This record gives sequence, C-alpha cells and structure tokens, in this order.
Amino acid sequence: MKERISFLLLTFFLIPNICLGSNDFDLGKINVLASRNSLNISDVTQGVSIITREDIEQSTATSVPEIIGMQSGVFVADYLGNPKGVNIDIRGSGETSKTNVLVLIDGRRTNQVDLSGVDWGQIGLDSIDHIEILKGASTVLYGDNASAGVINIVTKKGHQATELPFRIGTEIGSYQYMKSFLSASGTAKQIDYFFDYSHQQSSGYRANNDYWSNNYLSNLSFSLTDRFSLECSTGYHRDRYGMPGALFATDIDAVGRRGTMHTDDKGWTSDYFVNVEPKISFTIKDSDMEFSSAFSYRKRDNKSLSVSSWGRYETLHQIESFELRPKLQIKSMMTQDIFSDTTIGLDYFCAKDKVRSGNQRSAQDFVDITKQTIGVYVLENIKIRDKLLISFGGRGTWAEYDFDQTAVSVNKDSKSINDGSFSFGLGYKYHEDSQLFFDYSRSFRLPVTDEYYQNVYTGFWGSGGGLNTNLKHQVAHNYELGVRDVSLPGFFADANIFLMDIDNEIYYDPITYKNSNYDPQTRHYGFEVNSKAKFFEDFLELYVNWTYQDAFLKGGSYSGNKVPFVPRNKVSAGISVYPLDDLSTTFSMNYVDKCFAISDQANVQPKLNSYITFNFKLDYQYKNIKFWFSVKNILGRMYNAYGVYSFGSNAVGFYPAEGRSFYSGVSFEF
Repeated sequence: MKERISFLLLTFFLIPNICLGSNDFDLGKINVLASRNSLNISDVTQGVSIITREDIEQSTATSVPEIIGMQSGVFVADYLGNPKGVNIDIRGSGETSKTNVLVLIDGRRTNQVDLSGVDWGQIGLDSIDHIEILKGASTVLYGDNASAGVINIVTKKGHQATELPFRIGTEIGSYQYMKSFLSASGTAKQIDYFFDYSHQQSSGYRANNDYWSNNYLSNLSFSLTDRFSLECSTGYHRDRYGMPGALFATDIDAVGRRGTMHTDDKGWTSDYFVNVEPKISFTIKDSDMEFSSAFSYRKRDNKSLSVSSWGRYETLHQIESFELRPKLQIKSMMTQDIFSDTTIGLDYFCAKDKVRSGNQRSAQDFVDITKQTIGVYVLENIKIRDKLLISFGGRGTWAEYDFDQTAVSVNKDSKSINDGSFSFGLGYKYHEDSQLFFDYSRSFRLPVTDEYYQNVYTGFWGSGGGLNTNLKHQVAHNYELGVRDVSLPGFFADANIFLMDIDNEIYYDPITYKNSNYDPQTRHYGFEVNSKAKFFEDFLELYVNWTYQDAFLKGGSYSGNKVPFVPRNKVSAGISVYPLDDLSTTFSMNYVDKCFAISDQANVQPKLNSYITFNFKLDYQYKNIKFWFSVKNILGRMYNAYGVYSFGSNAVGFYPAEGRSFYSGVSFEF
C-alpha cells in the first residue's frame, strides 16, 4: 500500500509540468482567521487549509466532518453514523482530540466546558460559505482548546450569496435517511440577511442508531454608516438519537455488525445561541484601525440515558455560557517597505454546568460547576518589501473552577490556573503567493470540567467523588517547517513537517477510572502534503492529501508506547471531471492506517485494522434545478471506525462503520 501511495504522489507532482491549458489557483485572495482578522493565506506562517464553497459542491461529502476529514493532518472517526458521534483529530491527539481542537462558527466558540466536545449537528453543509483549518497550536490567538489546531466554519452571508434569493431542497438515502431544507438570502438597503432551516432524520446503520434533528440559523449584517456596522446571528438546534454502543467480538457473533447490546440507550439535546458583534473603523494619522466587541450567549441542555441490569443511569447537563471578545486591529505602514498588522484583544468566558447524574433507582448526584477564564493577547504581523514575513505574539490566561456538590455527597472545591503562551513565525515569499515558513509556539490546554470532577459513583471502583486536584494542565512546545506553492500553472501544493512535545498530556486512565497526566511527556511528529491540479481548461481536477504522523510516550510506565487511536498514515484523493458545463462527476478514496484502540496505552491489544473506502458523486444543473446522486463505500468495506479497550473485560469494543450506502438530492432556486 505504501509503495502505491508513493507512486501516486510522485505521478501527481509531475503531471502538472507536462499538461497544458490549466488555470491558476488564486489562493492569495482567500482570507483566513490566522490573525483573528482577515489575512491573506499567502501571508500565513502556519499550516492552513481552506475548503471553499466550490470544494463543498464538488466533494462526495454529505456532512461537515466528512469534508474536513479529506484534508491532510486531520483524522475523522464517525462512530455513530450521525453528527452526535464524531471525533475530529488534528496532528495525533487521539482520544483527547475533542478538547485539543477548537471549533469556531463565525469566530464563536462551540467547544463545551465538559467532555461532550462539539455537536456537529448544529451546522449543515448547505449553510456554509467556507471552512478554515489552522493546523498546529493557535493558543496565543484563541486560548484554551486550540493546542492542536483550530477549525473555523464561516456561514453564508447575504452579500456573499451567489445563488438566487430562495433555495429549497430535499435529500433521501440509505437507512431511511431524509433531509429537507430551505434558505433565503440577499440584501435590502443597508441590511444583509441569510436564513436557513433544515430537518434531518435517519434510522441509522445499526439497531438503536436513529437520529432526528431540527436546525435554524439566521445571519443579519447592518451597514449603518461607512464606518460602523453590526453583525447579529442566532441559531437553534434540537435532536434526539439512539446510542447503540460498542460491540465485543462475541457480541458481533451473537447479533451481527448492525446489532446492539444497548437497545434502550438514548440521548436528547436542545441548544440555542445568540451572537452580536458591533464594529467601528477609524483612522489615526496613517494607521487604519478597527475595533469590535463580540457578545455571545448560549444555553445547551443535554440528557443521556443508559439502561442495563444495574438500573437506568442518566446524566443531565444544563450549560449556560457567555463570551465577551473585544479586540482592536491596527494596520499601518511603518516605513515605505514595512507593513504592520497588529491585533490586541481580551477574551472573557464564563460557563455554568448544572449536572444531575446517577441511577434513577437510587439517590442521584447533583453538582454545579462554574468555569471562568480571562485571556489577554497581542499578535504582530510584519511584512517587509512583500517578501519577508515576521509574526510574534503572546497571551496571558487566568482560569477559575468552582465545584459545588450538594448530593449524594456535600462538597465544595475550587481550582485556579494561570499560564501564558507565545509564538514566533518567519516566512519568505519566493513567489507572489508562495512561501517557505517556520513557526514555533508554546501552548497549553486547560482541563475541561469533567476531567477535574469525579462523579461520586466512580467510588465503586476506588477513585471517589469530588475534585481531582492532582490533575495538571498540559503544556506543549510546537515546531513547524513548511512550504506553500502556487508558482506552477494549474497546480497548488503545500507540505509541512511538525513536532510537538507535550508535558503532562491529559488522558483517561482505564485502570484507575480517573483522568491523569502522561508522565513526563509525549511526542507527536509527522508531515502533511496537500496537492491539487487542474487540467485542460478545468475539464479535470485532481487532489491528493497525505498525512504521516506518529505519537508516543516518553518516560513513565508506558515509555515508548504509542498514543492510542493515532493512525500512522492517512491518504485522501479524488478526481473530478466536467464533461459538460452543467454536469460533473467526482470519484474519491480515503485510506486510514492501523492504530491502537482508545484506552490501550499499554499497547496490549491488536491494532484496529486499516481500511480504504471509495465514493462517487454525480451533479447535474438544469437551469435553477440541481440534481445529485452519490454512493459511499462503493465496495461495501466492513471496518470499524472506532474501538475502545475495556480493561475490565480485557477486550476491545468495536463501533462498526456504515456499509455501502446511496444518497440523492434535488434543490430548486428562485
């Protein structure tokens, strides 16, 4: 397999030099949030991937995580076959990726303060304008959770809309999948608007794998004057879903891959947010300035129920969070040849989680958990003669946790953490939009509330309830060397080499049933290659993305062992053909290497098998009507997308992935 991958990459890099008639990739005009303000991708001294609206339309993906997983440096595992069970990993975090990868929607934080991570059901592909992926630590700019990377999903705005004002459509597919959606967008005088509603439901690939959801999103932009604007967004998400759980090998023999041993486990979610961001621009002397201050409020209720012979165990989280994000951007010419772009800001975040958990047949545990953080940061980007790029910055963070347990035990605890991060980047542009770059940063990741707090019922296994005060926050040193090239006609490529040394990386110990720190250090390293080419006046497009990574433990009782759930190789490739102006076909593949199951730090169990899947999609546009048809996992490959080692059972529990499936859809614009 590795020889075939190497040959494919070599061929792909050589073809653009012998094919004529291709168009250029105009990547220099794409803006990213690498400075928390708009910055051309050609000026970013860090690994970055941009998924445009065109990429979304062409891809075989039917969900946001699926198209993100096609990028290099990103590994996606969908263990429930719906948006509630998705794990997105950047640069080998493994099972803790939910807390090491920060996910933003229009700059608004979506990571929860607990271990639930990001709810990928909140956003659909139809409402997205583009997706920005910053690989590697971005803690200076974004603070907590940004230790391995940042994903920013930018939704559509009225003035960005290229389609007609109204769009309505429906999709159907295997396993009783159905989705309907409608949207409206446009501009009315000084107001830009975008509204989107969607409903989705499916019975799922496995038993007790059903999913049902409603989503609503609205974006309003008010251009009140040439200098002052106001952006407002609000959204609501509601769902219910089944939780089929893991299957041991003996369970698969008994009920099959599509069966379950947890027929009554369920979950419910209700999620609402509102975000308001006023912006004012002004000029002082020769400096252009913009001040903005975003306010966000979110209320999320989630309930899960697990039923067994032991009883009905439920967990309820009621989380309210508030964010305040004022920042100032200053752009100025320091001299005729030196341009400066400075960002100064403050982040305040406060969340309160009311938790009720335990067996419904007995007394339940009640605890109120509050987390507050304040971060102050500054980032300076300097460009000298449009060739040399220098970036440096720092952040100070103060965090406070409060735990108020009122039943079954009565206990009050608190925890304070103060830390800082800094970064330095250097780039040289050898072509208008091509550069060599180096980046170093010191980052940190704070524990989420579930990692500190131990439910009283874990006391049955000896760990006890209350606050785990011995848990430390993790600190990392990140190094990256890369190249981004668009100097050849019709060809784009970038390649990055990275190294992360993480002190006190947090993980869940399956032996003690507590969250602990790897002692003393873990090392994550590897390289990533993205490449894309256009041929014959855009008649044909190809892409190949390859990731090689390794993560292992240095010292301690697991010294030399691999970090679980980090595949060494991952390859995504695709080809799109446009035989007619209104017709396109896309064929893609995804290969994932072997890796140890989650919680197998001892590396005692056989690795999860590698797998390769192939997908196909056909699009046809007739006037204002668009039709599409796709096949996923064409060969019907039977594989396990997820696996967890159970120390008590001394076996791995598998989460079988979806088999061959068919999807189709139609949309109408007017």
